[in-house]
Amino acid sequence: MKQTITVEQFDELGNKQKQALRDWWKPRPGDHAYFDGRYKVMIEADSPFVGTFDVNYYPILSIGQMIEFLMETNNYIQDSYIDDSYKNKIQVGDYGVLGIGWDGEICDTLWKTVKEVLEEK
Repeated sequence: MKQTITVEQFDELGNKQKQALRDWWKPRPGDHAYFDGRYKVMIEADSPFVGTFDVNYYPILSIGQMIEFLMETNNYIQDSYIDDSYKNKIQVGDYGVLGIGWDGEICDTLWKTVKEVLEEK
């Protein structure tokens, strides 16, 4: 099972959406991060400004982080988002994932939902 989005998926975002996601992110040890071709797993001593010259790393989100993001930003429950097929759809509320319908990887389905929320910002 895929555990994190890919750098290519992250690069699907526009600059505004990347910054909104970075502003939301609170780096923790074990988080995956990316900036300008550099991919790393954050360690305890790291900060979002890893390296020199205040390089800002961006999050490469895990399944858990995407659920956390959706719970904290808008409780993404919208009737218009759920259709009859229930494929590639996620509902997240105050207590976590409320409804899931997906084909393939849940990670990719969550990412699709995160992107839609970011595009609304």
